[in-house]
Amino acid sequence: MIRFLLRAGVVVALMFLVCATVPYYRAGELYQQALVAEESDGFRAAAPRYGESVRWRSPGNRAAEQAQLRLERCAFGRDLAEPCDEQLLAVQHLRRGVLGSRSWLTDTEDRELLLRLRTLEEKLVGAGPVEELLPPQWNPWYQILAQCALWGWILSVAGMIFWGSDENGGVRIPQALRWGLCWAFCFGLWLFFLRFA
Repeated sequence: MIRFLLRAGVVVALMFLVCATVPYYRAGELYQQALVAEESDGFRAAAPRYGESVRWRSPGNRAAEQAQLRLERCAFGRDLAEPCDEQLLAVQHLRRGVLGSRSWLTDTEDRELLLRLRTLEEKLVGAGPVEELLPPQWNPWYQILAQCALWGWILSVAGMIFWGSDENGGVRIPQALRWGLCWAFCFGLWLFFLRFA
């Protein structure tokens, strides 16, 4: 049993390591491609790669932060000796990158940045207001409750399998019914909490 738990722990740790390093690798790769494209073909060719790099944001991801800073500089005209010719393009790719990478860790900053980008885009386009639906706010409490309901659903299925059947493969109707109702209840709770998470 201990060997099994150690192996399972190693597998989970490896999966976490792979999942945690993919955003850093992908953002770095896209950022380097954007730098090469900007050097050879200018900002217009590099902006989509900067935006894609921003989509891979995660805490401590320097390449994604640099890509976001580069797009913000062009979009808002910060620290530039001359104005950026592709300001609208920078605004659009920055908005796409931020919308594609939102999390509850950066919800407030992203919301403020998206509002600033929307007003700047309205000013640059010169038309009426740009209609854009902002994504709903994250609710971490419903996310936690959804996780608990999901695990309740998984454990109730396991309970129905283990305690709802006897040694001969027959069904114990009262226990299976009890676990089946628990399964249906947890599944419904999971869907309900996902709706508000």
